[in-house]
Amino acid sequence: MSADTIRKRIALYGGSFNPPHICHLLTVTYALECNFCDEVWLIPVFHHAFNKQSAPYEVRHALCEALLEPFADRAQVCDIERELGGVSRTIDTLEALQSRHPHCEFSLLMGSDLRAELPRWKESERLQKLARIIWIGRTGADPQPGDTIILPDVSSTHVRELLRSGRDAGAFVPARVLRKWEELGKPEM
Repeated sequence: MSADTIRKRIALYGGSFNPPHICHLLTVTYALECNFCDEVWLIPVFHHAFNKQSAPYEVRHALCEALLEPFADRAQVCDIERELGGVSRTIDTLEALQSRHPHCEFSLLMGSDLRAELPRWKESERLQKLARIIWIGRTGADPQPGDTIILPDVSSTHVRELLRSGRDAGAFVPARVLRKWEELGKPEM
């Protein structure tokens, strides 16, 4: 196979990341270390399609950058949804990235808790044909045969509750992400 035909394998990992937590870190590590991809691109949602309220995009972007520090050039935060503007839809994001990066082969990292809502997504059947989905299981969600791994039951909702009440979230959020949150003035998540 010539160097011209080798396609870089990129796993896209989208979400609110409000805030990013240890299971997001474990997912990135798993995808990279178990050879599902060459790189992971975290894509913080710009405007959530289902109207979930989140911290400002810039805050979530900075926290995602802190989360990815250990991966150097193997993982990055991708601003495509901010560039596209408007409501974020996975199919639109994927098509824009495929157009901009025709030399890449894209897959999607998705938590098994999203499996039930996937049929409600814009053009979900076509989405599943355009990119392989790597399902990441989560304790508390019904495991499916396609789940590649089962991660602990950690949710951003629980982490936000801990942060709001001033309790320690260190068991669920990497220390560098908590430090960045503090540097940013502890914005409401």
